[in-house]
Order: sequence, then C-alpha cells, then structure tokens
Amino acid sequence: AARHFAAALRLDDSDAVLWQLHARALNAAAQRDEALVSIGRALALKPDGAEFHLTRGVILRGAARYEEALQSYEHVVRMAPRNSAGYTNLGSVQDQLGRADEAMANYERAIALDAGNALARWNRGLVHLRRGDYQQGWRDYEYRWKAETLDLYRKQRDFAQPAWTGREPLAGKTILLHAEQGYGDAIQFCRYAPLVAQRGATVILEVKPALAALMGTLEGVSRIVVKGDPLPPFDYHIPLMSLPLACDTRLDSVPAATPYLAPDAARVAHWRAALGPRTRPRVGVVWSGSTANQNDHNRSLPLPLLAALFDAPCDFISLQKDVRAEDQPLLDTLPVLQLADQLGDFADTAALCAVLDLVVTVDTSVAHLAGALGLPVWIMLQTPFEWRWLEQGAGSPWYPSATLYRQAQRGDWAPLVAQVVADLRQLGA
Repeated sequence: AARHFAAALRLDDSDAVLWQLHARALNAAAQRDEALVSIGRALALKPDGAEFHLTRGVILRGAARYEEALQSYEHVVRMAPRNSAGYTNLGSVQDQLGRADEAMANYERAIALDAGNALARWNRGLVHLRRGDYQQGWRDYEYRWKAETLDLYRKQRDFAQPAWTGREPLAGKTILLHAEQGYGDAIQFCRYAPLVAQRGATVILEVKPALAALMGTLEGVSRIVVKGDPLPPFDYHIPLMSLPLACDTRLDSVPAATPYLAPDAARVAHWRAALGPRTRPRVGVVWSGSTANQNDHNRSLPLPLLAALFDAPCDFISLQKDVRAEDQPLLDTLPVLQLADQLGDFADTAALCAVLDLVVTVDTSVAHLAGALGLPVWIMLQTPFEWRWLEQGAGSPWYPSATLYRQAQRGDWAPLVAQVVADLRQLGA
C-alpha cells in the first residue's frame, strides 16, 4: 500500500491526507522512521490538523517513544477537545508512563464523549484488573471483541452456536472452550475447565498444537482439539479469557488451586536420567519471550544483564525454546545447559521443569507453565506491570508458588537482577 501512496505523491505532494495515508501504511509495515517523515510532511502542510497529530502519536507509540507520543496526543485534545480517540490514545500512553490515574480520567472523558468507544473501555478494563477491581475489569475486558484496532477484534471466531455467558444452564450440554491469545494466556485460564465441567457440561478444549499433550492432563476436559482440526458438535462456546467474567471471578475468589496441569511421567523419567545425579540446586532460566508479542521490547531481558546470575552456586538449564541469534554467542560462553533442540512442545518443557528446583523467568509462557504445575517460579516483571500481576506485591493470586520481582523504574533491570542474584546465592548456599 505504501508504494501506491508514494506513486500518487510523486504526482502531487501537496495533499496532506495523502501523506497521512502514506505514513499509516509505512507504520503498518513497522517502518517507523519513514512513517514519521511522511506524517511530518502532512503536518507541515496542515499544522493545525488534529488527525495528523493523532497519527504521529500512534507512530511514536509504536516506536516506544512514549514521551513524544504524549506530546502529540496532548496537541490532539487541545485542538479537538471533543475527539474521543484523542483522549483514548492520551490515556494509553499515560498508562505506559506509569500515570494510571491520569489515564483513567482520560478514558472516562473518551467514554463520556462516545459511549461506544470500545478501545477506551478495554484500556480502562486493563487498569481495573491491574488494580484488582475484577468486577468492573472483566466487564470492560469483553470490549476486546468490539475494539476494531485490536488484533483480537480481527481474529474473533464466528460460530453458529451461541456464546456461553455463565447464565445458561449447562447440564447435559457440550461446550467448546477455545484459546484466543498466547500460550501463557491459555495455560493461565484453562484452569476454569473443571469449574465448567462441574456445571454438568461436556467440555471440549481447543488449543494450539504445542499445548495439546499438556492440556490432556487437565481435569474436567472430555476432549482436546488441536486448532485447525475439525470441531465436534457443541451447544455453546466461550473464549478462555471470558471465563472469569462468566464465573464471576473476584480477587478473593480466583480458582488458585495448583497444580492443575501435570507433567508426563515418562518424559520426567527421561529428563531425570538425562540430567544425572543432582549435586547443586537446578535452576531453569528464561530471559526472553516471543518477538511477536507487542510488549516484547519491554518484557524481555537482554542476556548480558542476566550474566551475573550464572555465577551463583547452581546448575543452570536454559528453558528457552527459541534462542535469539544475538544471544547465542554469549550464551555459548555461560555455564548453562542448552536443550532447545529437545523441547518439542510444552509437555517436554513441563517434564523438564518438574526435575528442577526453581524456574527464573521473565513474563512468558514458561512463567505460567511453572505456576500451573505448582513449581517454585521467580518472575521478573517489567513496569508498567501487566494486569494479571496486579500493581504491587511479591505474590500472585493466580499462582501460589510464584514470587514476583518488579522493576522499580521502567526499563531498569539492574536492581531487579541484583536482587534475584542475591536471593539465588542464598538458595545455593
């Protein structure tokens, strides 16, 4: 698309809207610098155009240049004080900068101007959830299916069968629970399957292939279906992350009993034999998640910052399924057992975790896996904290075996890693 707009601009470069469209197309292709040049041309032609400042803010936010994005959005709401999207975007970047109270005020302004502003309600819901207000938070979280700019909106399923809301009787019915987001989300929220089964339903659980074997250990599930395979008949369906609302989950009623997943005994025996006799504490480590995650640049930890960890008196095992090319040379110099080529799916990783004493990880699927297995796990969290970890505290209502280590300042991993290293030395002493 960017090429078509560029061709049109060669014929007429005086059209501000055309420059804006070009900038949006470049931004969609993650060409942030080029996009900023094009939106700059639009603003040069029309400096008082609130919509152009809005686009510039979107590009800057995508580039994680939050302070600059903030300035653009502030321009928008000054120029167009009745622009609901302006307040939504301003609130979003304020929340990224740790200014949640201001963000919430702007979400409320956006909703007051446009009650149908689904993105503002979704963003508001994330803050409510992070603050532990699950009653309001889960309601707002449902707006993910109406916020057209979210990837989730474009990926929602269209079933002929009705969605289950928690109000419909399930006795004698068959219900499809389907994973909707990442691996960690599926692991965290599959815990609701036994609760649904207790209502008399036959439960079918659809997950991605890498989770299928592991999910076979989940109580209450009659059948696991790999996503993409034909679905059996069912009466109702519900996305996994709508289950907390359907089950009226509050902070004090999180179904936190663990373990609710189990490792395969044969695979555990394999890893126990492969690792041999234990002489020191065994610690599994994960320092980066999927690059496809929109928040990966915040949640993943540069391996050089973690290097001091490996001086502790422990035996370290990498639980990374995918090691980034830039990490491999340093990793090869560290005292870390690398097993990535032997981790075929989450059942393999679960069995390996089961023979360890501790898992130390950033906010990835392995954090959820260890927690769901009821294993000791230390989770290193970036700020602002994702909603599921709440705003404060070293414990998690979702995973009793987890200890949370929180960044004090955005992007500053050093003090957090130093604390983890100190605690790990105590473990190995």
